[in-house]
Amino acid sequence: MTNGRPQRWQERDPWGLPVECAEDVWEKKAQQHPEIVANEEAIRAALRNPDALYYDPDATAGLRNAGLPEGQRGAVMRYVGPGAVQTTHGLTPMLMSIAVKVLPTPEGHETGYVRTIFLTYRLPSRLQLQWRRTGWRLPV
Repeated sequence: MTNGRPQRWQERDPWGLPVECAEDVWEKKAQQHPEIVANEEAIRAALRNPDALYYDPDATAGLRNAGLPEGQRGAVMRYVGPGAVQTTHGLTPMLMSIAVKVLPTPEGHETGYVRTIFLTYRLPSRLQLQWRRTGWRLPV
């Protein structure tokens, strides 16, 4: 269960952060972006072993931090990994973008919750690079 909601899966990122995907979040995102269904394992792999990790200042500013202890705030991070979409010309490589809401827990740890998932050719310029795999470059 994810905050009392059925959990589809949980992964741990390379820094030890548990990232949970609730079943209802997955179903909603799969309806909005049907192409993610065929990329579910790639999504999970991108959380476990991303090509890059970005901080999203705009999404973080929009977080509702109600219920968090005073002085504590959440953050939205973007995990990026490889993905592909089926087109009439075959599989087209794209970037897998997974937005994860990171919140502190009452025990003093942090947990990530999948917020949205989609395939894209470009990432928004507002994102701030926090880490990238050695040798990895954003496709042009």
